[in-house]
Amino acid sequence: MSFVSGKLLKAVVAAMLLFALIDSESRSQSLNESLADGWNAWRVAAADNAVGQCCFTWSQGVAMPRKCNLDTHQSYQSNDRSLLSSPNEIQIYVLLQSGKATKIRALSPRCPVLASTAINDLGVVSAGESVSWLDEYVSPRMELSPDAIAAIASHSGPESTRLLLETGRADRDPENRTDAIFWMAMTAVDNSEDEIKRAIANDPDSDVRERAVFALTLLPNERSTNGLVDVLENRRIELNLREEALFWLAQSESDDAFEYLSNLLTGN
Repeated sequence: MSFVSGKLLKAVVAAMLLFALIDSESRSQSLNESLADGWNAWRVAAADNAVGQCCFTWSQGVAMPRKCNLDTHQSYQSNDRSLLSSPNEIQIYVLLQSGKATKIRALSPRCPVLASTAINDLGVVSAGESVSWLDEYVSPRMELSPDAIAAIASHSGPESTRLLLETGRADRDPENRTDAIFWMAMTAVDNSEDEIKRAIANDPDSDVRERAVFALTLLPNERSTNGLVDVLENRRIELNLREEALFWLAQSESDDAFEYLSNLLTGN
């Protein structure tokens, strides 16, 4: 390669890197630039185990979706993934006043809504950009933190998982840690039971430790049973927490849990 062509190649590479940096910065600013006072909405790819959220009315024992009033915070979780559109998405609703969020909702895009103002629809936004924006309302703990954490948990991608893990492990507020642990379990984040068991053993707050035991019950059957058994058999964990694990195992409908408890009682 000649000296001239080498310099040209370096210039092209430098230009490409600069363009990528500028493009990245412009994309990271695009959400803030598009937001307006009043209700805003955008869609993001949903986590694999995201639950459909909507408002329901009951008719002859059957839950029927109905319009959610965004202003009154009426929403209910459902394990019915048919509430999610295809490809699976979650709709984020944010109410801004003087440029600051005052309400955050995460609902199924198929969930009908009504609001006191027109909704500024921003279309599809990358999960990473959405998580980054919502993160501003997580810590320090504020009124919107529970809604922000729940919304973040519904996102697909590593940014959501990383933020849940970091919040559950290191946030200064015990309520934030508890919320993150709860949503790790609800969305069955990979290896979330390891983080939950770490909280049970090491979190400095007793309420967080106790609620983390309950969070294990929210994991899929086998993972839930194995996690509770691990807690029950770990003698370094406080006795009251091991008793909690035993209680929740006894409430489980899992065949594995029944077999374990049967062996425990018979000494097998």
